[in-house]
Amino acid sequence: MTSSSSVNQFKDVTHTNLHDSGASPQQDQPKKNNQPCLKLKGSLVPMTVLELNHYNPEQIEKDLKSKTTQAPGFFENLPVIIDLDKLDEYEQVPFDTLITQCLNFSIKPV
Repeated sequence: MTSSSSVNQFKDVTHTNLHDSGASPQQDQPKKNNQPCLKLKGSLVPMTVLELNHYNPEQIEKDLKSKTTQAPGFFENLPVIIDLDKLDEYEQVPFDTLITQCLNFSIKPV
């Protein structure tokens, strides 16, 4: 038969051992600071490419409307990669605006 005082002593010993071991919960986990957070891997995923020749927000709006009107089902939630190779190296593109324009036509830049 176990008395309640011996049960309490066991709980106290267990509780004390966890906190008095000198190791914090962070120290018990493997160190991850030296490991990379991500990995880039090549793959052959077929994607549609939105190729920018120059940036003109009004013209992009017209072009996107024209393309999506021709085949609305094709562009529904279409993931695209934005290709900037044809742009002048000094041309600035406000990506937040461009992405919003694409999303307005259900085109999803990735």
